[in-house]
Amino acid sequence: MVDKNQILRYDEKIPGNVKEVSRMKYKKTSSIIREYTDSYSKLCTESCTVPKELYSQFGVKRGLRDENGTGVLAGLTNISSIQAYEEIDGKKVPCDGRLLYRGYDIIDLTRNFVQNRRFGFEETAYLLLFGELPNETKLAEFKDVLSLCRTLPRNFTRDVIMKAANADIMNSLTKSVLNLASYDPKGSRYLHAECSPAEPDADQCISDAGSLRLPCI
Repeated sequence: MVDKNQILRYDEKIPGNVKEVSRMKYKKTSSIIREYTDSYSKLCTESCTVPKELYSQFGVKRGLRDENGTGVLAGLTNISSIQAYEEIDGKKVPCDGRLLYRGYDIIDLTRNFVQNRRFGFEETAYLLLFGELPNETKLAEFKDVLSLCRTLPRNFTRDVIMKAANADIMNSLTKSVLNLASYDPKGSRYLHAECSPAEPDADQCISDAGSLRLPCI
């Protein structure tokens, strides 16, 4: 039986002189990096900065905002919509913002799920994929199909989730979903435009449904 009094923390097992050397090395490394950054930051700024007037001259939008601070159209979709401003007296005024899925306000959807004590994940996924909320029969059928898809590839948990664990759950989910694409034999054909993204086929819907494994992750 192991004596608990003999169990030391990892840092307690390291001799004091070794820890001190490690601290000094870290300080020296940090100092070198800071000195280099301070010396070259101005040069980096001067060589990489684009004059602001060129954006107006060539009609280039900076990020996702135009000169008036309103959103820039980056594409067309009938899946979701974001309302970031209201038009008052002919002027666009920023508002708290609304997120709509297929015309449904996400707050209304969430409120309904909470009030009826439902998780809502499958219903929302169905709405995003097929454009309408499912009835009980369609939802049950959709859940049965999803249950068949909720097995992760061999060693996925060990190689992707556990080996590079992250305290930020959103980063972990993003990384896992991106890695799932490499396990999809049909995923690459959509990246190389072998089929039209404007007119997805059934296989593409199934491929996109990789994110439906999120509850499993």
